[in-house]
Amino acid sequence: FLFEVNGQKATLNLGGIIDRLDRTDKGLRVVDYKTGKDKLVFDDLQDLFHPEKAKDTKAVFQTFLYSAMVARHNPQELAIWPMVYQVNDFFGTGNSFSVKSNKYTAFASGNFKAIETEFLDGVISLVTDIFSEKLPFNQTAETKNCEYCPYKMICGR
Repeated sequence: FLFEVNGQKATLNLGGIIDRLDRTDKGLRVVDYKTGKDKLVFDDLQDLFHPEKAKDTKAVFQTFLYSAMVARHNPQELAIWPMVYQVNDFFGTGNSFSVKSNKYTAFASGNFKAIETEFLDGVISLVTDIFSEKLPFNQTAETKNCEYCPYKMICGR
């Protein structure tokens, strides 16, 4: 993905390991397995990029990144369905593993293709902010996150 940061063109290479990719009669299903209790529901797409809200939407963000990579390599695909299989809920009753939004109507169908461009714009904006020389580095307010961080000596925690 091409973007501009600090007045220079840059390339963003995304990568990762998708746990499972299924072809169904409805399109491609991008599946990520989780052992914890991750939220599969988000309110607004911008919540995925907001520093205070991102901790609640990590699984959704990761699955959307995988969906973006699948979409990039399969431009003819009309439907990509992001899903998170929560291992602890496999045998529960009535569990849905589909990513959903309560308020973001563009994602009402659950098809990632409907929000692909907007999501990628958010990713590019986030990466641009990370590398911007004009934005200051801010330490997390959650000092518990720093306990095992390999960079805590650099930021003084």
